Amino acid sequence: MSLDGPVLVVGAGLLGTSIALALRRRGVDVALRDVNPENLRIATTIGAANVRADDIEPQLVVVAVPPDHLGEQIAVALTGTAATVTDVGSVKGAPLAAVRLLAPEHLARYVGSHPMAGSERSGPFAATESLFDGRPWAVTPHEGADPAAVDLVTALALACGATPVRLSPDEHDQAVARTSHLPHLLAAMAAGRLAGGAGRAPRAVGAGRPGRHPHRGRRPAAVAADPHREHRGADRAAARRARRRGHPARRAHRG
Repeated sequence: MSLDGPVLVVGAGLLGTSIALALRRRGVDVALRDVNPENLRIATTIGAANVRADDIEPQLVVVAVPPDHLGEQIAVALTGTAATVTDVGSVKGAPLAAVRLLAPEHLARYVGSHPMAGSERSGPFAATESLFDGRPWAVTPHEGADPAAVDLVTALALACGATPVRLSPDEHDQAVARTSHLPHLLAAMAAGRLAGGAGRAPRAVGAGRPGRHPHRGRRPAAVAADPHREHRGADRAAARRARRRGHPARRAHRG
């Protein structure tokens, strides 16, 4: 399914405004909503919106609000429009559970997502249309998601210049539980997709012998299922080095 718009972005912070700018770069009509009128004014002034939210029937709603409000705002978007709805929060299980509780009859139109991009700054002044260019963007459909909705959220990632990577909500959250692992996982999957291996388990990014990269050649879900595996391996390797060198860490590890 193609993303023709209009798109309603709820939340005019860094991510929401950057998504709006990226879509405007592609000529997609965008409307913005935000509880903070100053954020809305700034985002509109820099060109992130070209239509009014009250004047459109959106094809897609993107919820880009703080995590504590995600579930509620997704449900509001589902019950208030006939659009496909996605969010860009960093955790997918909690908003999905909230939607199941608040708007179960509309659940098929909700597909979570998570772009792996950001900035040390925040707010609409930090937004840029190129924020997502070349970056992985997790698309996390649940088992009851409408395939057309999944395709539309995938089209959103592509329209913003990102590389979409599909994970289940559980796979995503298992990986994000160790925040250092998720960028590696998505980058590896994106690299596999760009290499034409969309149907195969991607190999880890980086060179070296297989024995030196414990994730190499394994399915991402298997790696994500045990987010502490790499830490345990590193601890054992450090202990072996300490024993060989007579390092004080040997005694600490035994204790």
